[in-house]
Amino acid sequence: MADRSVAITVAMLAVLKAGGAYVPIDPEHPHERIAFVLADAGCRFALARSTGLACVSSGASRVLDLDSEALLGELAAQPERNPARNHDAASPAYVIYTSGSTGQPKGVLVPHRGPLRLMQAVQAMLPAGPGDRVLQFTGLHFDMSVLEWLCAWTQGACLHLIERELTRSGDGLLALLAEQAITHVVAQPAVFAPLPPPSLPALRYLLLGGDVCPTELAERWGRGRVVLNGYGPTEASVLVTADRYEPGRAIALGHPLPHAQCYVLDWSGQPCPPESVGELHLAGDYLAHGYLGLPEKTAAAFRTPERGPLAGVRLYATGDRVRQRRDGRLEFLGRRDHQVKIRGLRIELGEVEAALRAQAGVAEAVALVHRPGQDNACLVAFVQGEADPAALREALRLRLPAHLLPAHIECRATLPQSASRKVDRRALAALVEHVLRPQVRLAPASDSERRLLAVWQRLFQRDAIGVTEDFFALGGHSLLATRLASAIALEFDLRLDLRRLFATTTIRDQALLIDALQAAALASSAGDGAESVIESGFL
Repeated sequence: MADRSVAITVAMLAVLKAGGAYVPIDPEHPHERIAFVLADAGCRFALARSTGLACVSSGASRVLDLDSEALLGELAAQPERNPARNHDAASPAYVIYTSGSTGQPKGVLVPHRGPLRLMQAVQAMLPAGPGDRVLQFTGLHFDMSVLEWLCAWTQGACLHLIERELTRSGDGLLALLAEQAITHVVAQPAVFAPLPPPSLPALRYLLLGGDVCPTELAERWGRGRVVLNGYGPTEASVLVTADRYEPGRAIALGHPLPHAQCYVLDWSGQPCPPESVGELHLAGDYLAHGYLGLPEKTAAAFRTPERGPLAGVRLYATGDRVRQRRDGRLEFLGRRDHQVKIRGLRIELGEVEAALRAQAGVAEAVALVHRPGQDNACLVAFVQGEADPAALREALRLRLPAHLLPAHIECRATLPQSASRKVDRRALAALVEHVLRPQVRLAPASDSERRLLAVWQRLFQRDAIGVTEDFFALGGHSLLATRLASAIALEFDLRLDLRRLFATTTIRDQALLIDALQAAALASSAGDGAESVIESGFL
């Protein structure tokens, strides 16, 4: 459990070489979620740097502090010869936890065979060599990080680690790409969608994956470099298809990679003819073993037909609706279930709903995705019961990672029902715009609120914003929050901690925070308040 660093990278490789499977955990996740993953995975060791030890100290048989001098001494006493290899292509390589529809994350168990095939495909898709620099943009707890280090290390290129804060700053990212002459980047489309493509002569390959890639985005960034759209679920070793952008042609999911098979099947499991819509099923060496400790879920998602044209072939049902074009390329058309992607992050709405139902005063809960703009999206939750929305949001903050938190929670005495006596999701979706629209749009009441309103208006490119409207309900997200923090720094001559900014999501609350920080700064100038200023949000 650690952020990008040399120490955790070496530790990850050591686990693989020793024959174990690594389980990456985001240190920013709530402690309850971290404890669940440690227990569910049955981790024998917990590897962490000093700052993350408290989160893992009770969840494994032994905790190794990668910053410890004592550990370095212990390792120095170990023999230098290679350990005996007792694993093969079918042995587990890593377990990555994804959002789960039942309320708990589920661990996807991936064997060495999948990354091996991915390595071979990457060398053809993203050729690199000594002198090239591959950006480690993705955190280790997302499987796209596997693609990044495979691309670098198996071809003799350099892997360039990036600080987490720079992944949230568009301007900072562009500056790093230019200054460090990065040649290869793998990222979600949402990262590059709001950015103008500057002159980056070193950048030769850009692979966009994890979410739908608009053709317009590929066109903007495809001038003078190769842009690829990659597709693949965690259950299939990161990527199974890719499509290279060509001018004048809409980008799609593309063709299967070598040793991967893609089948478009109808709802009875029969192959669909070209241009017909069906569900995408995957087969081949890329497939995961299944879900750790969940045999029923594994059996439901990974099936082997006993008869028909695919008899005996192990298939993974993706839940993605696709069609095969006449040119053989696959086209994504949406989901069959309630799984969604927001800025490349996989979200099972059922996990959000289960977390809400577990709270006192909640009889029923429904989560929906609201997309107010092309590049913006947020979660909205409807709750049946008498609970307090603010209290519910705070309770969820202790249980769910930030990308699973609803931007708005609407509590009602009853929820609309369909003719079959189930909650009518379509009726609730029609209400989203209404519940997010403030009944009274309050004007600024202080100088700080007036200045902040002008910042928000420039950021969202709209004039009608009230001081009590929620940043995320307006379509804000982590990348936009970073730009907001930068704008606040210029406007108020201070730098606001992003975590504090996420906790104050209205102009009114942010103005109160800024006023408090500026008052603390005045106190610190007297020589006795520096420590309190740092604790309250200054960096």
